[in-house]
Amino acid sequence: MVCIKYSEIRRVLSFAEETVCEIKKLAVECDVYPPSNDDFLLYATDDNYLVGFIIWREILPEIELLSIAVRREYRGQKIGQELLKIADRYWKKNADKVFLEVRESNFVASNLYTKFGFQEIARRENYYPTKNGREAAIIMCREYK
Repeated sequence: MVCIKYSEIRRVLSFAEETVCEIKKLAVECDVYPPSNDDFLLYATDDNYLVGFIIWREILPEIELLSIAVRREYRGQKIGQELLKIADRYWKKNADKVFLEVRESNFVASNLYTKFGFQEIARRENYYPTKNGREAAIIMCREYK
């Protein structure tokens, strides 16, 4: 797994242009926030094939977790959990708090975040559009210090 500032990806990686395109494509496929130049990116590959990523933004001493995405065919292999575990070690050294937002209906993600010590601190009612109306966004936080 590789952690890098997204804006540096083209300079550092030999397959960078392909990787940038794959990251954006996977973000759309998983309906998550795509990275921008100021975001940090940790990603997992399988023989240079992008299988998942996690994106966050630092406004130290706080971090905002923006996205976790894993390709459908790689789900259930704990890739998201491993990405979160590595990011969590980094965050613990560099931040006081990490915030995130998750759809009310995303039980898999909510359970994963809870397992990593995130707690619900607020709700944004009727925030996300759905096929049948709208659903709440759950705001979660993990404190380190």
